[in-house]
Amino acid sequence: MLNGNRLGIPLTPLILLHLNHLQYLRLDDNKDISSFDVQSFNPISNIINLKLNTLQCLGRNATKLSKSLENLTQLEILELSFITLDRIPVEMFRSMKNLSILALSSNLISHWKPETFRSQRHLTQLFLAANRITNLDRKAFWYLPSLQFLDMSGNPFTCTCDLLSFRLWMDDSGIILQKMDTKSNYKCLTPPELRGTFLLDFTPTEENCMSYTVYFVLLSVVITYFTTVTCVTMLYRYWWYIRYVRCKST
Repeated sequence: MLNGNRLGIPLTPLILLHLNHLQYLRLDDNKDISSFDVQSFNPISNIINLKLNTLQCLGRNATKLSKSLENLTQLEILELSFITLDRIPVEMFRSMKNLSILALSSNLISHWKPETFRSQRHLTQLFLAANRITNLDRKAFWYLPSLQFLDMSGNPFTCTCDLLSFRLWMDDSGIILQKMDTKSNYKCLTPPELRGTFLLDFTPTEENCMSYTVYFVLLSVVITYFTTVTCVTMLYRYWWYIRYVRCKST
């Protein structure tokens, strides 16, 4: 374990060279590591448990981080919390078919594509607390059949009909939401009239949301119609004005 030190050197393959039998490595809390090589983890391809929390240099380039992890096919536990990761490339975990625990808390993640977790058939615990997730669809967890524990606490949820799918999934999935015993860990941030509302108390219905959808569709149609009529009328009048001016000039 090398966690909690002040390693002020770049993370390169040389540091982990000849450790091909290593199965457990902690590098978290080494905030002085300022950069990393895309091949940094190649020598430890048999690693099972890897903790890289707080290494913010990793999160500055999500594509590079994804590339650096692609050879870690034996990983079962991966922790990437507090690294300022702002997105999850769809290929980031593709090679990690044995992954059972994934920690991505306290980052800047707002969304991801469902196929991002296509290979994680054995993932049982997923930690996404304190990110920037506002809206979510149940399809976000479509490829996680073994998921049992999920931590989404501390996210700035937007409690509108866009969240309906996830809200219904919370009730129906049977998955244990971590820290839900204190309802204040899951609260609405917007819209203003629902700010501070506990997510469990936000209970929209499909019928209500359908009514809103129909209303906005009709409103859009009406606005489009009147805008089109106005534009056509103005063009028509302008065309006749041009003809009038031309005739008068001749």
